[in-house]
Amino acid sequence: MLTDGYTYENNPNVTLAREYWIIVADPNGARAMLPRPDGDPRVVAECVANGPLAPTLRNAQLCSQATSETLARVNALTPAEAVQVSTFLHEKLRFAATEGDAEKGIAPSVQPYPLTDDILDVCKAFPADRSGALRERCDDELKYEGASARPSIARVYSVEDARALAARLNELYGIPGR
Repeated sequence: MLTDGYTYENNPNVTLAREYWIIVADPNGARAMLPRPDGDPRVVAECVANGPLAPTLRNAQLCSQATSETLARVNALTPAEAVQVSTFLHEKLRFAATEGDAEKGIAPSVQPYPLTDDILDVCKAFPADRSGALRERCDDELKYEGASARPSIARVYSVEDARALAARLNELYGIPGR
């Protein structure tokens, strides 16, 4: 929920069923994005390849994870920059399961990170998974839906959970198979 004059701004160029990176307008006219795009692998790849959007990404200091020195700029995009970056990221969006590496202590995961509202919508939209691979995760998410507080417990996915969730998120967003 946005407060203090901050508003959500729809990106009309996003052709997916929903937006992952949202644009937030502040009362002074600057734009920020949630989740923040700085250091996102798609952004970094565009910068390294010196692609068409690289100059804009560099100017907005998005080519690497923000530091205390660059955070103000990352959170003060122009309206045009925010739409360009959001459009670029949504054109490249595809949820993918990573299998992790048990020997190195790396758990399976879904990239980009699944947002809580998206997980709730997956749980509601796909009943077979709700009672199958994602049962435990859905039980927890639905239990805390609408609560003002929830436990801050990191969830570790099994490979099966990660694969099921990534596939369903792609369906939810209307991302075609690639």
